[in-house]
Amino acid sequence: MNSRAKRSLFGKMKESWFSNFLELPNGIPSHGTFERGISLLGPASFLEAFITWIAGVRQLCGDGEVL
Repeated sequence: MNSRAKRSLFGKMKESWFSNFLELPNGIPSHGTFERGISLLGPASFLEAFITWIAGVRQLCGDGEVL
């Protein structure tokens, strides 16, 4: 199983958790949908968005522990 298929499987296994934060009327997007979306972003834009997201996750922890 390649890494794209693993990400898709992970999303399907955690769909109920993701649905707490995201509207998923058609379920978890396929790996192809994710690839097309990410390919539309330039590498610098993706890096900036990823760093911002990680900073938000870190704030949620709030206790200074490393994830």
